[in-house]
Parts: sequence; structure tokens; C-alpha cells
Amino acid sequence: MTVYKGYQLWEGYIKTVATSYLEFVSRQKLTYDELAINFVAVAMKFKLKEASETNKATIFTEVANFMLTQASQKTSLPFEDVISTGSNLSSDILREIVCILGLDYSFYKTKEVIINEQLLKRRNGIAHGEYLLLDREEYQQLHDEILEMMEHFRTQIENNAIQKSYLRNP
Repeated sequence: MTVYKGYQLWEGYIKTVATSYLEFVSRQKLTYDELAINFVAVAMKFKLKEASETNKATIFTEVANFMLTQASQKTSLPFEDVISTGSNLSSDILREIVCILGLDYSFYKTKEVIINEQLLKRRNGIAHGEYLLLDREEYQQLHDEILEMMEHFRTQIENNAIQKSYLRNP
């Protein structure tokens, strides 16, 4: 497996698992006041976007009214096309994904050089025609790091689902 293929697996895995978790939370059919704030933000994103793109007081008023009076309404939490890696899963983008899901980023903070320099920079170099060589030991170390990060991400998602961390008051 090449660095490029390892990167593709990493990026695809994060996007798939994150989207699956969002779908799981969405299918709980919770109300806005039951959901953890990070999921309320995801649900509200489209309403806020609509309001930010206009100067109409009527739209602002609708959004404000919704936020203040509809907390007991069932959410319509989107899960498709919410998680975006932009084909460049940098540590900054990963931090945003982790925030959307309400996970702890501290583990990945220690892996930012690996994500940005060893993984993403090499992937981009290969994608732009550079020939990058890794010796067997470097490759195995990078492979092990990728698997560790994927496993950690999965464990975080599983723990949050089991502990119902998607709830505001689990």
C-alpha cells in the first residue's frame, strides 16, 4: 500500500464513520432541547445560513423565533453532506469534524504533525506528480499511526453512542 492509498483509507474512514454517527443521532428523533449543543448547531446551520445571506428582518425574526420557541420540536438533523474533508483532511478540518460530533480532540492534537506533514503533505505531493519514497520502516510507522488514529476515532464514536453523549443531559 502506498502513502496515497493509506491517506485515502484514512480520509474515507473518517468521513464514513462520522456520517454514520450523525445518521445514528438523527434517527433518535430527539428534540432540540434534548440534543447536545454541537448537534443543535448542525441542525441550525441551514437556518442560520439562510439568515446570514439576507438583510430581511423577516428572516432574522423567523430564525430568532425558532430558536426561542421551538426547543421542544423534533429535530431534523441532517447527516448527508454535513461532513466534508475537502479531499484534504488536515488537522484543522479534522478538528472541525470532531467538534461537529462532540468528540475530544486532544488525542489528535498530538498527531497534527503526522496528519499534516507525513500524511497530507505526502498525499498532495503524490497527487501533483512528485515521486516520494519511504523506506519500509517509515512506511510501517506511518501505517501504524493511521490505524491507531482510525481505531481511536471509532472508539470515541462507540463510547459517545453507548454513553448517549449526543444528549444535552445524558
